[in-house]
Amino acid sequence: METNIFYLMTQFWHENELKPFTPRETQLYFYLLAEHNRQRRQNPFGCSTRRITNSLDICPNTLRKLREKLHARGLLTYTKGKNNSTVPFYTLLLLKSQCANTDTQECAQECAQELQCANTDTQECAQECAQECAIIKSNKSIKRNNNIINNNINIKENFLNLEELKARLLNDTGWKGKVGELARGRGFDVDEKKVSGWLEEFFLYLQTCGTTSGKLDDTQRHFVNWMVKRANDDSMRASSNASRQRAPSGYRVGVKLTDDSIDKFKGIKGWESLNI
Repeated sequence: METNIFYLMTQFWHENELKPFTPRETQLYFYLLAEHNRQRRQNPFGCSTRRITNSLDICPNTLRKLREKLHARGLLTYTKGKNNSTVPFYTLLLLKSQCANTDTQECAQECAQELQCANTDTQECAQECAQECAIIKSNKSIKRNNNIINNNINIKENFLNLEELKARLLNDTGWKGKVGELARGRGFDVDEKKVSGWLEEFFLYLQTCGTTSGKLDDTQRHFVNWMVKRANDDSMRASSNASRQRAPSGYRVGVKLTDDSIDKFKGIKGWESLNI
């Protein structure tokens, strides 16, 4: 029976991703694949042990171990040769779950051919394979759709509107206490009441910026950064006000005259030309 080499190669590399083959196992499989193609893709096909060992430069015992490992991975079956009368025969297999054809009917036919269905009625075997292919594709589709739905649900659950965020942060006394500790550690005079007031201002700021929703952890980080900047601004403003209060609002300059001499002040004759 003729097989599709492209499917066989695709299946091999898929299996290799799950569990890598050794270089010798890979070498043997592709040698058999080439021999299979040379013999017009017939399954099973004969190939002498001597031909393989001479081409790959391996001993017969190594060949037996390698083909047994490929057999254990479900890639081939073989029948041993009998002395010099018959050569070993190899059958390259396609796994049911790895059927690469998207058409269910064609997939069913491939299953019936490639797996050498034990059912003597080919039509019944094809129907069974078609059902299995349909179930496999249905399960993959359901799993893919469930992943998309779950991802969308997780994204929606992570985002809250501003009112929900505001309520959570205002009611989280433990978190507000930590915020206060952080502020006091930076030298700011802050208590829980002041943190709550800042939260009110912060969410008003978000609303004016057009923000409608956000993640809880992102909002907490954003508020802490906003709070530190606000506290710095308040501290600088308070220091500036204190400086202005200590400085006099104005001052007068006075001259105390102690000399009563009439000659102390001279006339201004001769100064008239100056435009003062």
